[in-house]
Amino acid sequence: MTPEFPRRTLLQGTGAGALALLMGGAATGAAQAATSQRAVYHMTPPSGWLCDPQRPVYTNGGYQLYYLHSSINNGQGGWDHATTTDAVSFTHHGAVLPLQPNFPVWSGSGVVDTANTAGFGAGAVVVLATKPTDGIRKYQEQYLYWSTDGGFTFTALPDPVIVNTDGRTATTQAEIDNAEWFRDPKIHWDAARSEWVCVIGRAPLRSLLHLREPAGLAVEIKLRLSQPRTGRDRVPGPV
Repeated sequence: MTPEFPRRTLLQGTGAGALALLMGGAATGAAQAATSQRAVYHMTPPSGWLCDPQRPVYTNGGYQLYYLHSSINNGQGGWDHATTTDAVSFTHHGAVLPLQPNFPVWSGSGVVDTANTAGFGAGAVVVLATKPTDGIRKYQEQYLYWSTDGGFTFTALPDPVIVNTDGRTATTQAEIDNAEWFRDPKIHWDAARSEWVCVIGRAPLRSLLHLREPAGLAVEIKLRLSQPRTGRDRVPGPV
């Protein structure tokens, strides 16, 4: 039997449309049980460390939630998977994008490709996730996974679909520092332009990438850079 565990208020959305769910009513009192350090109103894994919950997607009558998970605090890991129908009670399904030797899976996002723009089938769940190619931090690049069973199992493309060109040419420490921040791809369907839009956190630039049809989410990528800015950008889940 798979364990269930609770969650507090959660803002959810799907990347393949304009669906969003705001669950309210969580109590504002103590967030810990009297005899346990486990949270009462937050979604927690059965064990280990959780970070960067990704924007949930809706398939098969329920929400699929993915999050970074490791057996050690702030350690390397992959994505774990949980499901819910009410954003309060969750069922845990374990690793869905597992850690490979020296090849962790970092933050990203998933969408439901209802129109089959990527060619994996109508309704396929398509994920972009940051991974350090060959375990090298300056090669932070975006990898694509797809699922045809509603987001319970995934197949990966072997090579990155968005290559970190800065990392490939970086030699000075400043160039390497900049290349080591190319992560958190967040995908959204722009209905007005009929194209996928992906925002990626950069230092010191924020990148806006358009993933266009007919190749959809797999290839044919146009890169646009916003105005330079200081510091490092992280991209939150809901888009």
